[in-house]
Amino acid sequence: MQPRDIVGKTRKRVALELVADLERLYTRKKAANKELLEHVRATGTGLLELEGIGPQGGGPAAGRGR
Repeated sequence: MQPRDIVGKTRKRVALELVADLERLYTRKKAANKELLEHVRATGTGLLELEGIGPQGGGPAAGRGR
């Protein structure tokens, strides 16, 4: 469906920009989680074995123990 008026075209453009922003954020979050996971595993902590603890939760906690 192609928008026919300026309002519809603007909405479509903004929606496409927002989707592109979300895709970039998802990619950055995925890369950050991978890096955090490597750092947390390097500390030798068992935090990641706990239910509900991922790289974002285990990273700060593992860093405090140093």
